[in-house]
Amino acid sequence: MKIRSADIPQADNLIEVVQLVEKVAKGATTFQDIATRINKIEYEGRYYRRAAEIIGLVKNFRNHSELTPLGRKLIQTPSDQRHHVLLKAVLGAAIFQRLIPFFERHPHGINRAILQAFITDVTDLGVETMVPHRMSTIINWLESLHIVNKLPNGDLVFEKDTFQQAPAIEFLIHEPLLPKASSLQEYEIVAARIKSTKETITVIVDEAKRERANAEHRKLINLVASRVRRAGAIPKTNQFIDLAALVIERPYIFEMKSITKEDAQSQICDGLSQLYEYRYLQNVSEAILVLVVSTALPKPDAWMHEYLEKDRQIRFLWDGENQLYGSQETRKELAFLW
Repeated sequence: MKIRSADIPQADNLIEVVQLVEKVAKGATTFQDIATRINKIEYEGRYYRRAAEIIGLVKNFRNHSELTPLGRKLIQTPSDQRHHVLLKAVLGAAIFQRLIPFFERHPHGINRAILQAFITDVTDLGVETMVPHRMSTIINWLESLHIVNKLPNGDLVFEKDTFQQAPAIEFLIHEPLLPKASSLQEYEIVAARIKSTKETITVIVDEAKRERANAEHRKLINLVASRVRRAGAIPKTNQFIDLAALVIERPYIFEMKSITKEDAQSQICDGLSQLYEYRYLQNVSEAILVLVVSTALPKPDAWMHEYLEKDRQIRFLWDGENQLYGSQETRKELAFLW
């Protein structure tokens, strides 16, 4: 599905968007008041407020603005330490969630014409003359956050190092985590599959919330995410997928499970089915599926290791005091995790 024009920022200066958030924190509520306080004319006050709304820092109802929890977090963070909060805010917007995988697929740089064609394809900007201006805004924001670097010839190079200290990017549930060709059709397929399985998705999301409340589960996610970042890739997540990543141009989907000797078999069966479901919902049939558990399998369930890897083609790993273990074949396949 196309991203609405109203959900694509047209406030050129990201630093001034942050200044707007500061003014709202100090009592500016209407777009007219906001415009005055950030030295803009009235219609620009609307643009800048909408930009802050798009990235989840401000909410507005009937021309009354107030900060969101993320906006308050930004204000409470010292100005010289705000980068990661601002990065999280910007990457929460759909247009930027489509751009990150797009840039990943072009690691050696991309020219403006190709970028403009992609933005035109996946957005509902309508009037052709709107695209260059919105693209200029988008590029300005990406440069401000050091996500891209502009070369002398105007081409843009993706700066993966920006994400090395950041947590996994939280994607919207209907957005592809691992798009192959970055075409509108891919986005429509994933959105349609998510919509068609609405009741099932609700159950999956609820289960994911319960699991992520478990300390062992969070530990596994953080452990694997750190190894993915170390490999120069960007870990991604959404409401039900623990982690997904494009590593050396190969897509991976990870599911983490905390197990005990009492529930190992049921947890592994759940993880197995979830991985298959995720791969289908994300429309990425070539993705390598990886199940990571919190400890080695109990002896009665040891047979499941071979079942997963030989029969189900699932890579299987377990944690042992912050050290990942797996079969020789899996260690070779997932060498970037060691």
